[in-house]
Amino acid sequence: MRRRPRRQVWLIGGAILGVVVLASVAVGFWSRSDRHIDGGGALGSEGAPVHLTQDLNPLGGTITTWTFGIRLCLATGSTPAILEGISPDPTIGDGFRFLGASVREFDYDPLAHTFIYSVEGYPPPTATVPDPLHDIDGFPVTTPCTRPPSGRYTELLVGLGLAGPDGGGWQGVDIAYTVDGRHQVLVLEHDLEICGTATPCT
Repeated sequence: MRRRPRRQVWLIGGAILGVVVLASVAVGFWSRSDRHIDGGGALGSEGAPVHLTQDLNPLGGTITTWTFGIRLCLATGSTPAILEGISPDPTIGDGFRFLGASVREFDYDPLAHTFIYSVEGYPPPTATVPDPLHDIDGFPVTTPCTRPPSGRYTELLVGLGLAGPDGGGWQGVDIAYTVDGRHQVLVLEHDLEICGTATPCT
């Protein structure tokens, strides 16, 4: 994983949906929702806006599916953030496919039970991710954004697969949720990419 310098995020009045949307609500909801960067609302990931890139090398097609891990936590307050769906924002390339997404929650142990950046396969292998996987829709995020991580840990798992030499993936993730009945969208500058002609490995 490589980190890029933080860059400014412009909030757009209407959410631009990517190729694949996992949401239990109509498109109209996304355009009406309050959008915010990491640290600007109840739901967070790093707790502050950071641009993260995970680019994976398919090694000539010998590896074809992966699970990407993204931390989810409460950046402000203690009211649970109820997840509703995710979408790419935006996508790049056409040599990838979306395989699905889920959520897990576990007791964090930096030596024996920790988060993932990525792992081969989707769903992820139980040897690496032994926890029960939950549907996104309706899942309550209650873990605080502590630094360093401690106690309970919540992780969004996104599966992408190789579909051609172009590669590609997501160049950002929108996560829809509600807090106290208020619809919001967390906008993450978190790239999930498979290396190819569209997204060469560096």
